Amino acid sequence: MLLRPCVRPIALPVVLTRESQSFQLPLMLSFRRREIMCCGGLWALLACGSNPSDNSHRSATDAAANDSGQADSEGKDAATNDAGLPDSALTDTPAIDTEMPDTEGGNDVEQEPDAPPSPPGPVEYLGYFASAFDGHGSGDYSVDTAQAGANLTFIRAGLSTLGPKLTVAKTANQKAVVLVHDHLFDWTAGLSLRTDWKERWDAIASVVEDGHTDTVAAFYPIDEPYWNAHLNGVSNDTMKGWLVDIVTAIRERFPSKAVGTILAIDTLKKNLGSSYVGMFDWVGFDCYGPWDDCWGQSMSWYVDTLGTWLTDQQRMISVPEAFLWGTSGTDLSAQHTIVTRLNRWHAQILSDDRTIAVVPFYWPSMDLNGDGLTDTGAKDLPWIKERMAQMAASLLHPEQSRVFPTDEIASSSYSTSLPFAATDRNDNSSWNAGGYAPQWIAFDLGNTNPLQRIELLTIQDPSGNTVHVLEGSFDGASWFPIGTLAGVTDGNQLLSWSGTASTRWVRVMTTESPSWVGWREVRFFK
Repeated sequence: MLLRPCVRPIALPVVLTRESQSFQLPLMLSFRRREIMCCGGLWALLACGSNPSDNSHRSATDAAANDSGQADSEGKDAATNDAGLPDSALTDTPAIDTEMPDTEGGNDVEQEPDAPPSPPGPVEYLGYFASAFDGHGSGDYSVDTAQAGANLTFIRAGLSTLGPKLTVAKTANQKAVVLVHDHLFDWTAGLSLRTDWKERWDAIASVVEDGHTDTVAAFYPIDEPYWNAHLNGVSNDTMKGWLVDIVTAIRERFPSKAVGTILAIDTLKKNLGSSYVGMFDWVGFDCYGPWDDCWGQSMSWYVDTLGTWLTDQQRMISVPEAFLWGTSGTDLSAQHTIVTRLNRWHAQILSDDRTIAVVPFYWPSMDLNGDGLTDTGAKDLPWIKERMAQMAASLLHPEQSRVFPTDEIASSSYSTSLPFAATDRNDNSSWNAGGYAPQWIAFDLGNTNPLQRIELLTIQDPSGNTVHVLEGSFDGASWFPIGTLAGVTDGNQLLSWSGTASTRWVRVMTTESPSWVGWREVRFFK
């Protein structure tokens, strides 16, 4: 899943059990030091170190590389709270559901005719890669990720732990992708298909068939197959032959289950083509960096290139970036940079019905590359975890009334009071423009939605007369009126517009306010 320089060997114990034996056989997976540029995928989690002279890959933590293209206001003194107001202004006054008068002549606004709302793509699964891997954190985060909205878990396990992990997944109402390359491939001297791989596959299949068949959604023969082949001196044709044999065996035993893989971007850049992925049902790629320039190409280029290789029967795996490199911790500016990339993924997935599974990388925090720094997973990143939970709700449950934006932009932002704070389902955070009216914040809902209610929770001091103009748009450029909320308002007050508005974008334009403009929360319902 990652492109990283390899600098050191590592040995990892994997416990396997042979079907013909009653004892457990410890297997040491050894990785020899290689003078190579980078290694990827699962093996970056296991055996890759960093090149201390190359920090270019850490762009995700650079607050200056903000994909939203927004400039933060210099604002006021750093001691000022995120409302830009005295601390005494931020009271715990209960929210009041207030219907504000609509100075446009009523809440119901007749809209210009437009095409009916486009349905979201038929995404069936969302789950974190490495969510249930032996040797990674607790080894099983299926329950945690389920609570964060995931309905899929990725299991990498020895035979003794595979069954229990599948039981946990079932308890969490998740389906599972089972990785099998530890069992089928020999990594002790480069890379080769084990001579006894069929017997080992039979052992895996027997565990699955022992009450877990319904839990498994797909099998995963090997991560980044052609990149791993390249790193180990194996030809593409040889790797393709191995994969055809493995996939054939999987389908013979489980004809209703999908078989998938995630490719390194090098495979796409070399244009290996459809013949190298033709045996799979689900195919994805992984690249982590700015959307418009991720290791030399835009993410759209990778999506389009992979798409040309797939038949109508094959589906795509989308792999959003959901972690922070190194010492970033929970820095909100760095998290917001990743949130803006997740927003681009969300919009892309909604516009492309080929995606069947969204596989964010990754959940638990750990030292990915052996440099002594903890790379922070979504579990410990509140904004990234929340954004992925919203994506899960949007993609997996389009029938719900709550609509989550796929993007948020604003006229300006003060410090870390960034636009996503207005939609993070946390009333204690807020977006703040860092200035007085006029100011605005706009939300892309991903596709056209028939809105019936918009709720806005104020952050304001002192109280006074405010005017907030609600506008809609189908393209984010041309705007039409939805309604106006005007009157005397105070902090922590819930304002509500109700009516009918078919729109993709919503902009809240504040034209009058006694305080800096900002919102604790803005919520949309259809």
